[in-house]
Amino acid sequence: MVSCGIVGLPNVGKTTLFNAITRASAEVSNYPFTTVGKNEAIVPVPDPRLDELKEVAEQEEARPATFRLVDIAGLVRGASRGEGLGNEFLSYIRNVDAIIEILRCFEAPHISHVEGEPDPIRDIEILDTELRLADMVVLDRRLDKLGKAPSQREQKEEREALLAVFEALNTGEDLRKGGVSPEYMERAAPLDLLSAKPRMLVANISEDGENECLRRLCSWAEERDELLYTIPAKLAADLAELPPEEAEEFAAALEMPADALAGVLTAAYRLLDLITFYTIVGKCVTAWPIRKGMDAYRAAGMIHKDIQKGFVKAEVVSFDDLKHAGSWANARHEGKLRLEGREYIIHDGDVILFKFTA
Repeated sequence: MVSCGIVGLPNVGKTTLFNAITRASAEVSNYPFTTVGKNEAIVPVPDPRLDELKEVAEQEEARPATFRLVDIAGLVRGASRGEGLGNEFLSYIRNVDAIIEILRCFEAPHISHVEGEPDPIRDIEILDTELRLADMVVLDRRLDKLGKAPSQREQKEEREALLAVFEALNTGEDLRKGGVSPEYMERAAPLDLLSAKPRMLVANISEDGENECLRRLCSWAEERDELLYTIPAKLAADLAELPPEEAEEFAAALEMPADALAGVLTAAYRLLDLITFYTIVGKCVTAWPIRKGMDAYRAAGMIHKDIQKGFVKAEVVSFDDLKHAGSWANARHEGKLRLEGREYIIHDGDVILFKFTA
């Protein structure tokens, strides 16, 4: 399952955003460290095609793709050394696929900021520094275990790679931007380095919208080709508590999306380079998120290892062709169904029936 960790300084709106996109009710207050552990939820990915496919295929159930979201305690300067609530909480997001950094871009005198005034660019630097330092601790521990002169060739190569990654972090290199060779990064992959994970920035703004903080952040993100999503998290959380029709009505009046979940998860899909394919089994249509470029053989393994092991072929039709045909039988009759082998590269919107031997 695809997962994202939500990080940020205290009182920037992390848990408020978490509530908005999960419709949860984690505690939110205007003092630091309200979250003292982690909030976690599995949320469905909004997908209009899934409901259409359920109708076209005349199925009883539709299972959407899902995301696991983890909201951890606010980080402060020195978190990697145990300041605030400590480095312990960074371990909660070691195994996520991507990081969402929440940045405060709103003025609110009644809500304290641990650094004084809101400054999203400064906050990014603090977060990046703490993640980098935490990674250096992890690297240092592994290097200690390897020793200064390991005898085995594989361990020597690992040590060489980890030293290169450590030095890159120590000099402020961005691991996401190719600061270290792919071969060395592959050696470091088992350590789940936080500063190597894909990340997106979320600007938490007020209902009033754009201000100088946001303008500076947008310019900064554009110069560095960073993925930035903007949302009034408090307002989005309030809308999430309303019935859908009321939420849509209020959102339309405020000229904002009714569902914060859709926007954030769509951006996360872009960040992780994900696409969706579908299967129809029994009375259920299921959406499966996979990395772009995955072949049919590996996609079969996402469903069940037995399907992958006994893979014979895949019957494939695009969502658009199936929708136009009106049924699987009509799509077959119109010649829209294709037989593909294990090397076939899955396309976004493919509807697939895997043929396999038991």
